[in-house]
Amino acid sequence: MVGREFAFGEGEEREEVSRLWWYRTTPLFASICLYLASQAYGPPIAPLGPSWAVWPGASDLAVLCVIGSIAFLGSQLTSLFPTLPNRWLVRSFGVVVAYCTASFFIQTILIGGDNDDAAKGIIFGGFSMYRMVQFFIVVWGAALLPMNAFRKRCLYWIGLVSLVIVCVSICLTYFSAASPALFVPQLPHSRVSGAWLNYMDAAGEGLGTIGYNHGYVAAQVLVLAAVVIHLSKPGLFGTVFAILAILLSVIACFFTGSRMGLISMLLFAGILLDRIPRSLRVGGLLVGILILGAFAAAIPWGELSEGASNSDTDLYSRQKAIFHAFNRESLSGRDDIWKEHLTVLNDQPLRWVVGGGLGAAAEIGGDAHNQVLEIITELGVIGLIIWGRWLVGLIKSLWRYEQNGRVIWWSCICLLVSCVSQETLYPVAAMGHLLGFFVFTCVLAMGGASPQQLPGKDEENAVALSEVNTL
Repeated sequence: MVGREFAFGEGEEREEVSRLWWYRTTPLFASICLYLASQAYGPPIAPLGPSWAVWPGASDLAVLCVIGSIAFLGSQLTSLFPTLPNRWLVRSFGVVVAYCTASFFIQTILIGGDNDDAAKGIIFGGFSMYRMVQFFIVVWGAALLPMNAFRKRCLYWIGLVSLVIVCVSICLTYFSAASPALFVPQLPHSRVSGAWLNYMDAAGEGLGTIGYNHGYVAAQVLVLAAVVIHLSKPGLFGTVFAILAILLSVIACFFTGSRMGLISMLLFAGILLDRIPRSLRVGGLLVGILILGAFAAAIPWGELSEGASNSDTDLYSRQKAIFHAFNRESLSGRDDIWKEHLTVLNDQPLRWVVGGGLGAAAEIGGDAHNQVLEIITELGVIGLIIWGRWLVGLIKSLWRYEQNGRVIWWSCICLLVSCVSQETLYPVAAMGHLLGFFVFTCVLAMGGASPQQLPGKDEENAVALSEVNTL
């Protein structure tokens, strides 16, 4: 039922309806492809807007295309039926967006507007709300999209090319073969660019074409790899490319310098490699290692190593700290940040219940570097319950209905592991479009929409709907 095919009438009538709906949804499919491709480039495409945090990027342009495509469908939207799990996902995510919006207008603006640091909260809270609305539009558009084998292959190759671009750019920027500034010639090299100025000046760091936050870069690699592996075909050919994606992603995450990102990627890689049949695993690993070895042999490592960063003793020493992840030195000051946020919450006990409003973390001095604490700081325990309810439902829904294995389900678990030290699945400026991109992949994993509910499936639909409602 989840992977419903078009079914309406019989014979020529059925084929005519199918052709008509593939044609009508082509603009929406093109915009979804553009959104996936845009995940290979995170910086703004132009310095337009009141703040560097809201400068439009390639993903923002793709969202506009999704809006235009949905508008193009117009009244025909009522004839498109997302799969039941996706219908639940869109509605439940809409509840999260609605609560965040209410928190921003009531807590951040109306109640907290008199604080000395309220301006920061309003700016960053407004950004977060803007992002959440964008994410909802993308998720809604993806849920409305009918899928077939051709469209899945298109998305597969777009995802694969994007993953390769990101991973190669990470290696290039780490070895200083290319400066991050080379990827953003359109941005002013001044304080006006905010955090993007740090990105431009980050010589010898594995940031690639994604952004200024190491954790975001590593998480983006993981989600791109998950998309590619989920959409890959079974058999030796698909297994080889899946293993290549895993190996390349592990190497790239190592060079990002994100310790939690590397932990999540290693966990993800180990789980997926273990799930590959042994007969294919050995052959796929050998072919993958040979291909990567051939590329590595062609790289002038001697010249590149001269430009590698020596600022953090060396990357190996930094990443080796993952074996002592909760030592004070390994936390890099996060324990002090956690104490600061807890102090603010304890000084104003009402914040434990309703939070300080979307964007309130900026008023304290910055993000909490822990997703649970960040949510409580901004949305309170009520917000944490709403977010938790949605995430638990998403995990259960992926487990029951994900097509082609449970790759996206495992990527969700690994991303949640990284939430211990960063806001991986929360709309903060440092994480760009990561949350929206991940929920977008979840929608793709649970099947495409149909232009007509299957006749004679009322009983099956009712059973499936009751299962989803229990999430």
